[in-house]
Amino acid sequence: MARLRYVSNARTGVAGTVSTKFFGVGSTTPVTLTTTSPNALHIQGDQASVALRASYAIKARIRLTGDGASSAHAYAVNGWTEYSGTGTTNAVNNQVVGVAGLVKNSGTIYNTGIFLAGMLAQVLQGGTYTKANHICSLWADNQLRSAAGDVTNHELIYMTNNNSGSGSRVIGQAMFLYGPYVTNFVHFWGCETGGMVSNASASALHGTLSKKIKISINDVTYYLLASTTPT
Repeated sequence: MARLRYVSNARTGVAGTVSTKFFGVGSTTPVTLTTTSPNALHIQGDQASVALRASYAIKARIRLTGDGASSAHAYAVNGWTEYSGTGTTNAVNNQVVGVAGLVKNSGTIYNTGIFLAGMLAQVLQGGTYTKANHICSLWADNQLRSAAGDVTNHELIYMTNNNSGSGSRVIGQAMFLYGPYVTNFVHFWGCETGGMVSNASASALHGTLSKKIKISINDVTYYLLASTTPT
């Protein structure tokens, strides 16, 4: 376990060096955050690189046992951010985010085996599956039915490349898919409402065909045509 060198909790007043396992004390009393004390809980640790060992500032694990009851959910970490004010100030860069994952290189990397990622989502091998609905490494869900007013964009996934400026590097791709055992590139289901999927005329064909990408729309197989010389 990594040695924690700083722990602060605005609820309990815990602060200082912790060399043993730390178990937080919960409270129902809201914490008033200020510009000088912006964190309800701040944990920082230093860990020297050790072979075949993972380090965590916080490690949470929950096991759902027994027969699954109706709507019995299990979350190892639940991030909930709620805005309850009245946003009348037209300011930029105001972010209200449930969970934020950040990664930064403050040293020197010279190793092609290193991955840097702000967020890692995995489904691990194990267990027996006889029936299941969806198994996925990442689930992006929208439950906002109405967003009246001046809403510029509304999407399930928002990807930005904000490295513009002097000395900016052009990134290789927006997405990188690796893995041989994938049936469809994407599966569209019920996406005709809204206009994302619609019929095309028979003349809407590519020119010199070279590759085809297999997709599924309402359980019917289609192909996206890619050509070297489109017409």
